[in-house]
Amino acid sequence: MRALLLTPALALFAFATPAAAQNHFLLEAQGGVATPLGVDAETDAGAAWGGTFGVGGRIPGFAPAYYLVGHIGKSGYDFTGPPSSGNAHVERDQVNWGVGGRMYLPFTQRLRLMVEVSFGETYDEAIVRRTGYRPLKLEGEVFTVQTQAGLQYRLSDHLSLGLEGEADFYPDADDLRLAGLTAGLGDEDEGGFGRAGLAITTTFHF
Repeated sequence: MRALLLTPALALFAFATPAAAQNHFLLEAQGGVATPLGVDAETDAGAAWGGTFGVGGRIPGFAPAYYLVGHIGKSGYDFTGPPSSGNAHVERDQVNWGVGGRMYLPFTQRLRLMVEVSFGETYDEAIVRRTGYRPLKLEGEVFTVQTQAGLQYRLSDHLSLGLEGEADFYPDADDLRLAGLTAGLGDEDEGGFGRAGLAITTTFHF
């Protein structure tokens, strides 16, 4: 299994070409949509936005560039419980932060693959609404493993545009499952184990 994972990575390293610029800092804005992972219910994607700051660069003689990054983001989405439980509607807002590492692997002098892994926390606020009952507000926080990957096109030495996908995972989501249980998702595993997103990025290099 390890060999299968390493083979594509080694192939990409072998055919990579040097990066176009020698910048050591990046500042990035992201905007897109977010949706839950693992929620067994009707879901509606919501807006997501965030920002990332990084410091690093390319090691002389090697094509990839490596950055230590920190980021913060905000997202929201909705889901609806089963009719047997009154079609409870859950509105969820989340704020997350993380610190980790990012790698740029250039395909050409302008087009690059971006991969990022970070660790942090997600602060969650969920409001459960059911006809005939007062809204119920639930709050929690959970350790989060955040992964991102995408393509970035370098318009100049100081500006890039990109498209990235994100998948965040909650190793222990007990604090977040109560909203799903309240909405009538009988099995706690139906309450979700993470968040997925798709975003357009604008990155400044300096």
